[in-house]
Amino acid sequence: MKYCKRCMSMDTRYGMELDEQGICGGCRYYDSLKTINWDQRKKELDLIIKTAKQKAKDNGSMYDCCIGVSGGKDSTFLAGYIKENYNANVLLINVLCQPISKNGEHNIHNLRNMGYDLLQFWADPLIGKKLALYSFEKYGHICKPLEQMCFSMLTKTALNFNIPLIVMGENGDLVWGTNNAKPDDNWFNIIYTQTNKDMMDAKLWEIDGIDKTKLNIYKFPSFDEIKAKGLRAIFLQYYIKEYSPVYNADYSIARGMRGRYDDKPEDIGRYRIFSSVDDDLMIANEMLKYLKNGFGRAHDDVVFDIREGRMSREEGIKMVEKYDGLCADKYIEYACEYLGISKKYFYEVVDGWVNKKLFKKVGGRYVRLFKVGQDF
Repeated sequence: MKYCKRCMSMDTRYGMELDEQGICGGCRYYDSLKTINWDQRKKELDLIIKTAKQKAKDNGSMYDCCIGVSGGKDSTFLAGYIKENYNANVLLINVLCQPISKNGEHNIHNLRNMGYDLLQFWADPLIGKKLALYSFEKYGHICKPLEQMCFSMLTKTALNFNIPLIVMGENGDLVWGTNNAKPDDNWFNIIYTQTNKDMMDAKLWEIDGIDKTKLNIYKFPSFDEIKAKGLRAIFLQYYIKEYSPVYNADYSIARGMRGRYDDKPEDIGRYRIFSSVDDDLMIANEMLKYLKNGFGRAHDDVVFDIREGRMSREEGIKMVEKYDGLCADKYIEYACEYLGISKKYFYEVVDGWVNKKLFKKVGGRYVRLFKVGQDF
């Protein structure tokens, strides 16, 4: 296990490699941002939106573009930026198959009341629960089915409503330096050829007791369908300099977004309270990620804070040591209640996913075998 010598990204992240200098691809990407002609990128975005508006008019569509929203910082920023800068007719799409938090409910209502049409799609929650348990057991990831359905239904809705453009946030492969990603504004290139290509297939979720026809909402449209409609999907991050987790949060807070004000950092394993505010299952899920890979949400926030100059590496190490991987018992109990399992069984499954090279169990707790910030 090795750390990036700058930002502390870990090579236990799937698809991540360090270069000969020990620097991650994400840091190299951040270096490249200094050389980009952002005025030219903005002109390219202007043309994309202008073209989408004309195409929507020609198609008889009510909407110029659509955006998938959770009510969190990134989707609030996306919606606000496109509407405020382009006066575009935007359809917001909120997709659910598992409970939304009180903060999430507030933030969705807040977004809608900012002046948008919002389509909320609730998938069968009983199937959602079965798939979440299956995903927890098979992939060590409680929320994987919801993530797949969000992307699938966003794309299907755009096709069904003849909406010419989907606006996404960031290219995660670029940000994290995974899968040898190259700068690209096209979200479909990621879905169909890179990180998430397995999401095209609903066979991931074919399990006993679930009618296969009920899984269609988890299956992506074919690339031929997308090409035939001329649907485009872009990363806004590619076109505007200011896109970042902290900027997006500040922007969204100023417009009424609510964070995890009632939680302590040690209860949620993070010191920034404006991530994953819509889904309380993500707290336990981040603990799982930490035990599988050696890094959790606090680590991810530190990476951005180091890269963007708000924190030194030494300060970042202290924050990771203090908060990473923590999860209050109430969030474990919440996950168990939702999944319909005992806490004993929950930890039996977790034990099977723990990276034994990085952690050992002492007195019922998982203890790091590595020292944060040092190769191991």
